Amino acid sequence: MAQKRTASEWAEIVKAYEESGKSQAEYCREKGINVKTLGNHLRGKQKRVQHQRSIKEWELLLREQQSSGLSLSEWCRGHEVNENAMRGAERRLKTKQIKPPMPSWVELNVDISKKDTESSEAEKGTILKIRMGGLELEAGADYPAEKLSGLLKELLRTC
Repeated sequence: MAQKRTASEWAEIVKAYEESGKSQAEYCREKGINVKTLGNHLRGKQKRVQHQRSIKEWELLLREQQSSGLSLSEWCRGHEVNENAMRGAERRLKTKQIKPPMPSWVELNVDISKKDTESSEAEKGTILKIRMGGLELEAGADYPAEKLSGLLKELLRTC
């Protein structure tokens, strides 16, 4: 009957195999390990590693590969990166909806030297008026700056 090994024992076996420099078949013959079982543990390790990479890490790896001049297959083999995982990351990054960064401020050019003589009495206390389509936003001098900033950010995000 086959020997049952723990996850930590398999981690040690996988590490020893990777450091041996031998083929899977050769290593398994010497150690009395089923070659398919070792292969399963190696693939499991690759899956765990690829899921631990962030989007930024994949972007960096892809840029590195593209600037290397090597094909994706050659680069992945040389850097021990799963080629299918790399292609999947490339596909996800291409389809990712990238929104431009939200500005932290909006520049308004206002000429306060001109007085609007046609303003109604209700509008005289208004320091900001924004019209977008059917929406209108008015804010007076006493309106809290934090709330106004939040409203403007939300408007920028949705437009």
